[in-house]
Amino acid sequence: MLRHALLATLALSPVLALSSTAVAAPSLTRAIAIACESNDSDCDAPEKSLAAPISRRVLAGDVVEYRVDVRVGPGAYDVIGLHRVVRESAPSVPAPTSKAVMMVHGDAWDFEAAFLAAGPTPGGASLPVHLAAHGIDVWGIDLGWTRVPANEADLSFMQSWGFSRDVRDIGAALGIARVVRAVTGHGHGRLHLLGWSRGGQLAYAYAGAESQRPAGLRHVAGLIPVDIYLETDDPDLRAGACQRRADERALVASGQYANDLGAQVGPLGLLAQIDPAGPSPAFPGLDNEHAAMTLGAATFLLMPQPPVPSYHLTGGLWDETGVLDLAYTDPAVWFDVLSRARPFQPLAMIADADAAACDDPQDDVPFDDHLADITVPTFYVGAGGGFGAAGIYTTTLLGSGDVSSHVVQHFPEEYRLLDVGHTDIFQGYEAETLFWEPIRAWITAH
Repeated sequence: MLRHALLATLALSPVLALSSTAVAAPSLTRAIAIACESNDSDCDAPEKSLAAPISRRVLAGDVVEYRVDVRVGPGAYDVIGLHRVVRESAPSVPAPTSKAVMMVHGDAWDFEAAFLAAGPTPGGASLPVHLAAHGIDVWGIDLGWTRVPANEADLSFMQSWGFSRDVRDIGAALGIARVVRAVTGHGHGRLHLLGWSRGGQLAYAYAGAESQRPAGLRHVAGLIPVDIYLETDDPDLRAGACQRRADERALVASGQYANDLGAQVGPLGLLAQIDPAGPSPAFPGLDNEHAAMTLGAATFLLMPQPPVPSYHLTGGLWDETGVLDLAYTDPAVWFDVLSRARPFQPLAMIADADAAACDDPQDDVPFDDHLADITVPTFYVGAGGGFGAAGIYTTTLLGSGDVSSHVVQHFPEEYRLLDVGHTDIFQGYEAETLFWEPIRAWITAH
């Protein structure tokens, strides 16, 4: 029964899945229940179900994407998105794989925008497609806040949407992925967990929480934090995190429950696409094209306490007047990614992350309590103009005996403004060689 239902749910075509609704819905409910039980989480929705029909699309060659929204709670936005990017041996039949990875996005963007939507070539290049084309089963999650639309006026439901909610949902997604793989003949092995940016902090938090469970109830085979730290040994960076945490807690206390950065920057990407030479409404004196490039190349200027010096999303080419062009990514690709920013993100979740980095005993959070208990193999990946080498410190706090790192840094630290940026890892001209291939090699070896 479970095998038939889950084949219809995530391995076969949408038509077959929809034609099997009566059978698939209760069996999928059971799959989510198994995930919740193994994650020791409070998944107390009265009924778990598909929140939308399952879709399938061809990405490149024999690599396809399946996606579905899954309801994980009773609220209107208690929904996560699940993606599966995999090779097919025949239409709607995923090819056998022995390695699998779950990818968790960071701030502002969902799975598609962060990892899949845009690439440096018109052939559909992206990290998920690259991994899938080499025989790795790629899964991804859209965290619940990415499903909140721009026209939602009452965001009070986000008041308590902190790290624990996302950690729970990552566990549910991992559990579902393992069950689906098992009943479709891919084995019941654990998945590697790749988290980029804020998603990397969530990956640390999830792996730490999971370390407290019996081995048979764990889902993670290995950890791949990408361009992020959860804790820092730099007193200045820690002080910045403490200030951000205080500001975010104050906003929540005042009744502002969401960061609307995505709603502000998304239109700038769209304007750069449709009216590149027009005057920017956000950056006086710049046209829309250069405003969007400046946002990417000088991100730190828009942050009162940047997480690292000269932090930027995509590296720029500069002269004395400002940003002339992008150095590592096609501007059209950056504009597309920028335009896809989701409008709202819970401030409680962001404050939890900054509280962990602040490490103030007076505002202790549990998300960094069990770093020393994380014993799975870990591979840190960093970009010199993003978090770069600053992310290595967190890996030294782990209990794993298999920890390695790969930081791409073209310039000395004092010139990090010119270096490869945070999003160039996924959209850069040389991303496949510099980042994707090392990630693939590590997954294959582990």
